[in-house]
Amino acid sequence: MSEKSGEKAKSSNIFSKINKTRLIVLVSVLSVCLVLGIFMVYAGNYADVYPNTYINGASISGMTADELKAFCEEYYEKNSVPETLNFVVDGKTFSVKSSDIGLCFDAERTLALTIGNRAENGFFSNLANYTKSIFSDTVLNPSVKIDSKKFDEVMAEYLKPYEIRPNNASYSVENNKLIIKKGNDGKKLDKALLIAEIEKNINSPSSSIPLVFAKVEGKTFNVDSLYKELTGAAKDAYYEKTSDGNVIVIADKPQIKVNKDTLKKAVESKNSSSSVAVTVIPANRTKKDLEEALFSETIGTWTSYFSTSNVARSENVRLSASRINNTILMPGESFSYDKTVGPRTAENGFKVAGVYINNKVENGIGGGICQTSSTLYSAVLYSNLEIVSRTSHSLPVSYMPAGQDATIAAGAIDFVFKNNTEYPIKIETSIEGGGITCSIIGTPVKGQKVVISNVTTASYTPSTEIETDASIPKGFKKTVKGSGGYAVSSTRLVYQDDVLVKTEPLTKSVYHATPHIVTVNPDERGVAVETLIEQGSVTDAPLPEDIELNGSESENLEEDNPSIENSDDEVIEI
Repeated sequence: MSEKSGEKAKSSNIFSKINKTRLIVLVSVLSVCLVLGIFMVYAGNYADVYPNTYINGASISGMTADELKAFCEEYYEKNSVPETLNFVVDGKTFSVKSSDIGLCFDAERTLALTIGNRAENGFFSNLANYTKSIFSDTVLNPSVKIDSKKFDEVMAEYLKPYEIRPNNASYSVENNKLIIKKGNDGKKLDKALLIAEIEKNINSPSSSIPLVFAKVEGKTFNVDSLYKELTGAAKDAYYEKTSDGNVIVIADKPQIKVNKDTLKKAVESKNSSSSVAVTVIPANRTKKDLEEALFSETIGTWTSYFSTSNVARSENVRLSASRINNTILMPGESFSYDKTVGPRTAENGFKVAGVYINNKVENGIGGGICQTSSTLYSAVLYSNLEIVSRTSHSLPVSYMPAGQDATIAAGAIDFVFKNNTEYPIKIETSIEGGGITCSIIGTPVKGQKVVISNVTTASYTPSTEIETDASIPKGFKKTVKGSGGYAVSSTRLVYQDDVLVKTEPLTKSVYHATPHIVTVNPDERGVAVETLIEQGSVTDAPLPEDIELNGSESENLEEDNPSIENSDDEVIEI
């Protein structure tokens, strides 16, 4: 029993030693893993300059971005770039002043090279770079930059014999032959490599810096893509409006039928140019057709006249005309006169002229702009364009036929029309003397003629209003004669080759009567005015060409109450 007990004790000691060894090993491994893990997290997320990093012998290791920037600013302030650089190309050397190409130190580039965007590099890339920096030095040259525009201007003559513009592969179709021209590669100065070479030689200004040219590949054809492009359905040319408001024609693309194997041989041929017999199916609308049709004729025009003696009103007419001049509308696009002319303010150049407010002639900003809108309206009518919104004046105007005027009220009443043709149109305005002309330039419909019919359908008798004035002697009166009003029904008649093809009713026009104003002595207010003697001659109420009524749209007023009664303060400028 005693021997067995001894053997068990001995065996227990052995196992105890083995377990201790395993535990020590396990703890050691875990410790190493922990340390390694901490190092990896630290190194992979390290945001400062890596260890053992130098600029011209000065250590920048461990610097933060702000510290490095401050170091660079101080270092670059104390030092300067070489006054002259020597370049060599094809065995020829030439010198350029650093100031002529805008050469200077670049702190931002130093930051990018040393710290850069660690987040984009990724954890493991940062870990590898940090680990590498522990075992090897990184010596940087001072970073520089050049002014590309200055550099190109100075170096143009030196680089001209060596830089070659690449030629892309191209094709054309002539007389049912597809001509394929191969592209050529070019070469261009490698500026990034040049910067690196300047930095490398920054401390050796007498050294010659080689100019290295990079290959610039010309575009080549992919047979499958080219075949698909050529044999696709023909596409018509079309108009496109550019960002500056002009119109360009996008070229048509004919359908080209060609044998794919024959096309492949031509593309892969070593010859600079190859031709293949093809069948060409042209587009319905070619670029040439659209260019010839674009703004080819005046399709509608109108001229109205104004008194140049009214300087302020004349300026408003001129200014509003200039605001709409050369406006281009694409097919389907609408034009807003109110928005295009813009706010009628003194800051925008508009003057004070006659407007009509609550049945009285007043001075208001922008009087006269409705002569431009009315003239444009008539030009649009004769162009057979779609009228979206138009309102007549509430009083007659002398410069337009009744039924062919268009009034404007800022933000409330607008003249809007739409280009319902297949082609772009352009508004052109001109002023000569006391005449304003508005024209629509576009593509006419051959054989089309437009006639505008304006028929008076109702007339209104002016009422009489009595006012008092103590300066009028008893037994006398002073009369300002009003004017009658009327309603006009307008129709647009469109003829095609002298055959009436469309009868279009236009918006109704109602011009209200203005009352007779009879002024008497206050003591004779109830006396029949017919019994009083006229003091002086009867004068006409002002219905100048440059005023308009403030109030509702004329269509909404009752025809059996033709006198003007308005209460709001909105001004309609004309």
